[in-house]
Amino acid sequence: MKFWDFFKAWLTLYFVIASGIFFVRAVYTMIFYPEYVLTNQAVLHTFVLALVASLPSFILFSNNEDSIFNAKARLITHFVVLEGVMLLLGGWLEWYETFVQALGIALTVLVVYAITMGISWLNMIKTADDINKAIEKRNNDADKIDQKGNRE
Repeated sequence: MKFWDFFKAWLTLYFVIASGIFFVRAVYTMIFYPEYVLTNQAVLHTFVLALVASLPSFILFSNNEDSIFNAKARLITHFVVLEGVMLLLGGWLEWYETFVQALGIALTVLVVYAITMGISWLNMIKTADDINKAIEKRNNDADKIDQKGNRE
């Protein structure tokens, strides 16, 4: 994958994460803090959080096709870095005060990561199936054409 294509995908990821945070924040505050008023600082925190959450994705970038081992190593490294960054950011923004609360944040990141990877895997399977069907159709069409270029 070329870097520019990766960057466009990352930019999309950034806005998806930011939108998700805004949505979750809206639902959470409507349920638990209906008197809450969204401040400029909260909006800024959301964009910073989305940036921090999406930046580790650059670990996944590779110019060439890697072995399965290298791809898995990059995924594991990405998860560990993302987990560490989210825990550090959570401590800085005072999301937790005790070890149990930090563990809850770490578990939440793990669950969201697993769901995201599962959805990504399903999308890759669908894309691979679509490509295989297109290749099979092209091969079948090619079989119907004789050597002179005439259809049988």
